Order: sequence, then structure tokens, then C-alpha cells
Amino acid sequence: MAEESHALDALKQMGKSAVPTLQLELKSERTGHRFKAAWVLSQLGPVARDAVPELIKATDDKDIVVRVYAIRAIAAIGGPTNDLIPILKSKLADSQGAVRNSAAESLRTVEVESAANNISISTNR
Repeated sequence: MAEESHALDALKQMGKSAVPTLQLELKSERTGHRFKAAWVLSQLGPVARDAVPELIKATDDKDIVVRVYAIRAIAAIGGPTNDLIPILKSKLADSQGAVRNSAAESLRTVEVESAANNISISTNR
């Protein structure tokens, strides 16, 4: 387990240059690889924006853990809220409670950040 932790830490430290590898891992046959890739992407935040299309696909993964981590990663990465909000809202209808809860939590985060950005933009005029 320690080796695995070091590998995840190394990917986080690589930053944006790790994104292509993580995008490939989101398509892995191995569930563990997919959810760990989503987790690392969430830790990278906005620099992982190129991975959002793969993360959107991962929100429909057959594994609940992958779906949850993909949803969290999308919210952590951020982006235009008019793109993110419909994606997150669509996951509120997932059959799994954990997925619905992650979508609701991520939706609140995105909406709060959007409101904060709108306030700072309007006060900077």
C-alpha cells in the first residue's frame, strides 16, 4: 500500500503533466485504477481541466466508487458553471444514494463558487 501511496503522490506532484496518464487510467479495465485516477485529478484541481470529458464519461461508470470520485473531481477541477451544473444535476437521479449525495454536495460547491465569483466581479467594477 505504501508503494501505491508514493505513486499517487508522485502523480500529484507532476501536476498538469500527469493528466494524460490519468486520462488513460480512467479507461482502465481495473476499477481501482479508474477511481484513483479520478481522485488524483480532483487533487490537481483546475490544471486537470483537459480530463473533464473523460471524467464526465466516468460519471456513468459501472462502479459506484468511480462515479462518486469522478463527480467530486469535476467539481474540484471547476470550469464554466453553465457546463458543470447540468452534468451534476443529471447525477441527482442516479440510483445509488452515494452518487446522488456526491452530486448534491458538488453542485452546492460549484454554485457557491459561482456566486462568489459573480460577487467579486461585480465589486471590481
